[in-house]
Amino acid sequence: MKARVQNTPSPALWLYTPGEGHEKTALAVMAAASGTGAAFHPFGPESAGMKLRALLSGGGPVPAETPPEEPVLLLQGFDRKGLDAVLRALREKTAEMGAVPVALKALVTPTNLDWTVEALARELRQEHRLMHGEK
Repeated sequence: MKARVQNTPSPALWLYTPGEGHEKTALAVMAAASGTGAAFHPFGPESAGMKLRALLSGGGPVPAETPPEEPVLLLQGFDRKGLDAVLRALREKTAEMGAVPVALKALVTPTNLDWTVEALARELRQEHRLMHGEK
């Protein structure tokens, strides 16, 4: 029987911010990444039209028609234990720094790799509204 090596990416946090005013949030996410051994990759509206696959592989910027208006956090390459640790670190660092928590979070999956950041954010926003009884 042949051993199969899976190409599992290293743990990383990809933080989309729509512009100014999210510095504390970015610092909290960066600190959580650092504290758990994950890489931190910030990006902005200039890349919100990219498919996740292109973004994660370092493709060039593609602006979105309607960029998300709030931060979006992509979690890539975490196993269950690592995911628990990074989510705990995010809660702690956000509270310590007085930052606004990122409401829109998603694990990178084979399904959403072909979604744009813009489309993923729209879907996450809709799910968040449904889960919290917002209209």
